[in-house]
Amino acid sequence: MLIMLLTIINIFVENIIILTQSVSIICYICNYMEIRFENNNLERYAFDEKYRVKKLGSKQAIVLKKRLDSLLIAVTLEDCRHVPGRLHLLTSNRQGQFSFHLIEPYRLIFIPDENPIPIDKSGNLIWSEIKNIKIIEIINYHEK
Repeated sequence: MLIMLLTIINIFVENIIILTQSVSIICYICNYMEIRFENNNLERYAFDEKYRVKKLGSKQAIVLKKRLDSLLIAVTLEDCRHVPGRLHLLTSNRQGQFSFHLIEPYRLIFIPDENPIPIDKSGNLIWSEIKNIKIIEIINYHEK
């Protein structure tokens, strides 16, 4: 099924609008987590390899693709919790955001795209109920 998904994604790489609609349909049919993007630029990083390499360099582009692939094949965010890349929930002024490590010092930042956001009685996020996310930035948030 993963090979079929990747084949379909490769077929539509040239047309981002069609690709986005196709990924949404595939996520629905195959029960994969759905990924949205804050803007078109971030979406291009995800689906346009040449653009990704041009903007990030080949090593960073490879790492970003691995992180995105982990998210694309997950059913819930819990499935990504222990994959390489140190996925973790942020705190302080970035509370509610998640960080996936890229090549130091950069991070892929995203938020749950659920309404309401699933939390337990103690106020902790329920990772296994997050099936939709929105990628909001690629950044070095430690930079001063």
